[in-house]
Amino acid sequence: MDLKVLKEMHDSAYERGQTTRDKASDDMIFYHVTQWDSDLLNDSQLSYRGEFNILRKAGRQVMSDLHSNPVQVDFEPKDPDNDDGADLIDGLYRTSCRNNTSREAFDTASNESVVCGVGAWELTNEYETSRNGERNQIIKRIPLYEAVNSVFWDPNASLLDKSDADFVSCLVRYSEEGYKKLYKDLTGEECESSPQDFKSPNESYVFPWISEDNHVWVSRFFHREKVKVKAHVFEDMYGEQVTYNDDEYEEQEDELADNGYNHIETRDYDEYVVTRYVASGEKILEEVTIPGTEIPVVPNYGERAYVEGEETYEGITRLAKDPQRLRNFQLSYLADIVSRSPRDKRIYTAEQLQGHQHMYEESGAENNFPYVIQNAKSVNGEQLPLGPVGTTGMQEMPMALMQSIELTRGAVEDVANAGIPQNIADPDMSGKAILAMQNRIDMQSFVYQSNHKHACRRDGEIFASMARVIYDAPRNVALTLVDGTRKQGKVMEEVINDDFTKTMKNDLS
Repeated sequence: MDLKVLKEMHDSAYERGQTTRDKASDDMIFYHVTQWDSDLLNDSQLSYRGEFNILRKAGRQVMSDLHSNPVQVDFEPKDPDNDDGADLIDGLYRTSCRNNTSREAFDTASNESVVCGVGAWELTNEYETSRNGERNQIIKRIPLYEAVNSVFWDPNASLLDKSDADFVSCLVRYSEEGYKKLYKDLTGEECESSPQDFKSPNESYVFPWISEDNHVWVSRFFHREKVKVKAHVFEDMYGEQVTYNDDEYEEQEDELADNGYNHIETRDYDEYVVTRYVASGEKILEEVTIPGTEIPVVPNYGERAYVEGEETYEGITRLAKDPQRLRNFQLSYLADIVSRSPRDKRIYTAEQLQGHQHMYEESGAENNFPYVIQNAKSVNGEQLPLGPVGTTGMQEMPMALMQSIELTRGAVEDVANAGIPQNIADPDMSGKAILAMQNRIDMQSFVYQSNHKHACRRDGEIFASMARVIYDAPRNVALTLVDGTRKQGKVMEEVINDDFTKTMKNDLS
């Protein structure tokens, strides 16, 4: 694939669903950055603009439910006699989920799905080096931050887990210096051109590969295509058959001959090959065939639907934004009234205070007089009223404002449960009542739990596809059991049966 085709495919994914993506991006800003992001509110004359956030509590409740109820992936063998392979990959999978990047990837994706409706993570293979110099490949996950603006799927893919996608583009933003370092790391050459040199002609493509602040976008572009593969079938003296493709056959040819295997037949079958391109607007920096037959990117949705052929998604923020904005406006207006309205002042006649005005000029802590004096009679000897003749009065609170403040709280809670009600801690409530209340609260996160399970099942499928290629030779591995304990295991362990036949145990293929 050349750069022109890659850019055109990226543009097709970038254009599709842009309206939904913009709304979800606004949700992220509203939830995490500011709730005063509306142009209508910005034009208001309020001098105080506070955030009285009851949405955040609802988000924490749903996120806590997801984090406190992790999904367990359980592998089942296609061959019922190969339970040992399923147990092995179960242990390998749980071990891969324990490292920090994997946990951060899960948490970031699920949190973003709750806030804006979509998140994602990527599975990748890398080498780890032990003290004795062994270099073995492992599978780990990396978070894809702000997936709503950085992960663009094949527009023809419609399944919830995107297993029907032929490509996905994952963007990472680099500074100009960072891009030049990446360029050298991947190509071994110095980057001669400035990013501005490949910005033009920008109008040729929809997506701007150079941002306005001169940052460079780099895509990890995964492309899956179907290819024809030859499979060679061999049989040993005991009738056991093994199958290898062309590449595997070349590596195993001598060993197969030494062990007395006979070639039985050659078959043709279709297999998916996934290629990862690292590309900028300038050139393709790297092209690598990755292990497995699946695109190693997992989407994690919140609430999702198709409307008139377009994919739409949202989290808890979307429907709560308007009542939350109204609540912020109302309470800010209330604070403005309290802080800007004049204080209640007493009214006196000039004759009552004549000669003693200085005693009434100071108020509050500045008034240190032990008492104040007021004239009882005027200079003409006329009797004056004692005490103030009236007051200016305080500004009244609008009745509609006071009544609607509570209504806005209820409006937010209607679409985003703000957590456990206060009366759930009532000591007089029975255990059944508490469980019933808790079940009702859990329903708030049920959709997010269900879609997170879809994502984890897809994660397991991709992991199995990669593992059968990576763990293709005998080696010791660390396994994690269901109860969290660790033990050592061995991949492709050859054992001798009671009838002196050889069997390959823990074979993930």
